Amino acid sequence: MSWTERLERLDRRWLFLIMGLLVAGPLVFPAGLPITVSAPVRAFNEAVDRIPNGSTVLMSCDYDPSARPEMVPMTRTAFRHLLGKNCRVVV
Repeated sequence: MSWTERLERLDRRWLFLIMGLLVAGPLVFPAGLPITVSAPVRAFNEAVDRIPNGSTVLMSCDYDPSARPEMVPMTRTAFRHLLGKNCRVVV
């Protein structure tokens, strides 16, 4: 009996259990990788900090739908940062 036949005969609940353990493992035992801030991110944050409080800021959100998963969190963070400085944001 080959390994593929054994896998086909295996009860699917065992596969779900194995998948659950593989997903829960990093949640229970995090890898502890360092989080570093890159130079462009630091420069952007400092540029937003230099904007005077109460300024009016034009924020462009015209990105491609394929870039949405990457751009929306960054846009929200920048928006919150500007609102925290009491800036009027024009989108």
